[in-house]
Amino acid sequence: MRPFLAAIIISLSLSSTLASAEQITVAVAANFKPALASLLPAFEQETGHQVKLSSASTGILYAQITKGAPFAIFFAADSKRPLRLEQQQLIRPGSRATYAFGQIAVISQQPQMSQAQLIEQMRSATLAIANAQTAPYGVAAEQLLHCWGLDARLSDAVRANNIAQVLHYAASKTVDVAVISQSQWPQLQASGKDNGWYHYDVPHSCYQPIEQQMAVLDSQSAAAQALHDYLLRPSTQQQLRHWGYRAASN
Repeated sequence: MRPFLAAIIISLSLSSTLASAEQITVAVAANFKPALASLLPAFEQETGHQVKLSSASTGILYAQITKGAPFAIFFAADSKRPLRLEQQQLIRPGSRATYAFGQIAVISQQPQMSQAQLIEQMRSATLAIANAQTAPYGVAAEQLLHCWGLDARLSDAVRANNIAQVLHYAASKTVDVAVISQSQWPQLQASGKDNGWYHYDVPHSCYQPIEQQMAVLDSQSAAAQALHDYLLRPSTQQQLRHWGYRAASN
């Protein structure tokens, strides 16, 4: 009887887990979508929850949320929009938290340049950056250009709607130089479209820290809270380092 009872208990436990599992839609900033997507299989297997991603620039997602878009949780590329949502009482109290710090990099079709040579190339080469009005990585790109004395490029740089579109321009070689998120370089390599592109780190002192915060929007969603907590686990934070982010726990 004991094995039989044990089987019943396990069956009831699994049934309870499946019954409580949710399907949620998550708003995720374009830079973070690939990293988050890589984390979801393990999260879904562990919890039984199913997650659908909706990605755009942070500014566009914020506008959608304020208009009532049915997202369960918001992964922004800044701290400003989650704070605004908190002030508008549109998030679960206490759920706004930093999950990572983003970094930028420059990619060029010219190899083995010094920083001075890279700056000189960027004075005239076709350059792509994200739109600072909607994308926090665009703000960082503008700060970098100012730091390097390239303010003149602010008027003629190719402006992408978000950082993912910057990578698209690079992958299609529409531009000669691009300011991307550090997390996109392994993505470009994995796609096999990095041929002819060369990666250059940039000084952190040239742009303000890109503090990326999340906030739970659906106060009734256990899945949203579970994903929120999952991102803050030390093991998850370690995985984000491999994606080119500085961990929130630093």
